[in-house]
Amino acid sequence: MKLYLVRHGESKAKGYHLDPSIELSATGVQQARNVTNRFRTIPIDIIISSNFARAQQTSEIIGNVLQKKIFYTDLLTEWKIPSLLIGQKVDDPEVIRIKQTLRKNAKLKDWHYEDEENITEFKNRVIQFFDYLSIFKEENIMIVTHAGVIKMVMALIVLRDMLTGEQFYRFDEAFKTNYTGITQCERGKDGIWRIITINDHAHLG
Repeated sequence: MKLYLVRHGESKAKGYHLDPSIELSATGVQQARNVTNRFRTIPIDIIISSNFARAQQTSEIIGNVLQKKIFYTDLLTEWKIPSLLIGQKVDDPEVIRIKQTLRKNAKLKDWHYEDEENITEFKNRVIQFFDYLSIFKEENIMIVTHAGVIKMVMALIVLRDMLTGEQFYRFDEAFKTNYTGITQCERGKDGIWRIITINDHAHLG
């Protein structure tokens, strides 16, 4: 099985922590069209997408052109941050302070600042997504999702059961994911997942 993990296009509220209803900007719509053109020559059987508006809109642009069926799942929604951060600028000093507190407590499996999804919960959700894939017989699947999910997929492939909260924060910092960047993963005959390409965004120019 091959997975092509595609980050959604740019949203209308770039630079802010977004709620699920925020849609694509005009630039994001064009980015979705550009990545669609990349897949005219790459075989795709189906699309599985986050049900957040920005991912849903991206997947619909792609699916309508490529004539592929889309399946939606909340297993692919973005890593849930504390609700009090939604709508706040990512570079606001108080937002930065709270995120530093979250990171400081990443090694505590049951700790929460507010109503966020802690790393253990997020990790388990993405593991559930790998289990969810078992219901599909298709070999070439596009996944339309979010930066955090893509990074968690990579972290789990590399570290598997050894992945800790602190290690995931390092992954989050170390790997950049451009809007509509493509990360390809492949499961071999031995059942082991491998990362083939990371954040391919040549279609953006």
